[in-house]
Amino acid sequence: MKNIKIIVGDTVIPATLNDTVAAKDFETRLPFTVKGSDSGIDYCCVAKEGKCAPEQRQSGWKNGDIKLTVTLAE
Repeated sequence: MKNIKIIVGDTVIPATLNDTVAAKDFETRLPFTVKGSDSGIDYCCVAKEGKCAPEQRQSGWKNGDIKLTVTLAE
């Protein structure tokens, strides 16, 4: 587990990366900047696709999740 900070304007959001393949790949990108928007219940941003392990994927999200959506080729 690794603690990080997500900074949105003047707001600092503490976050923890878990031990998944996706989180470890995300960590290799730090620090980085993305553009996004506040939907009122979450922040939506676009980042380059990364690595993930299919068995670690989940559907949806839970409060506090950092979710990178992977688009699969058909």
